[in-house]
Amino acid sequence: MKISAYSYPFVKRYGYEKAFDMIKNAGFDCADVGFFDMSKEDCPFNSKDAERYAADMRRAADDVGLELNQSHAPFSYPVEFWESEDMLPTFKRYIGLAGILGNKTAV
Repeated sequence: MKISAYSYPFVKRYGYEKAFDMIKNAGFDCADVGFFDMSKEDCPFNSKDAERYAADMRRAADDVGLELNQSHAPFSYPVEFWESEDMLPTFKRYIGLAGILGNKTAV
């Protein structure tokens, strides 16, 4: 069995490189990645460099031997967002970025 830590609060506070190092050094095998900030325009996952950001995040995890086993979809949006035309493109982008991270599961 692999043990996973939820990385979102650590990434928000320390950045992904330090967060992944801390999680690995605490004894975890894997980390969950949160995509909640996709509701904000300044989220790196919404930038034109989002794929590079995800690839760099994956490399940082690989460098410390941490698997990014799953991610949390951007479900923190208001309900109105899910009724808008923007929902499907955002969700498709999320799935693609989760794939770059090597996530096996999206929740």
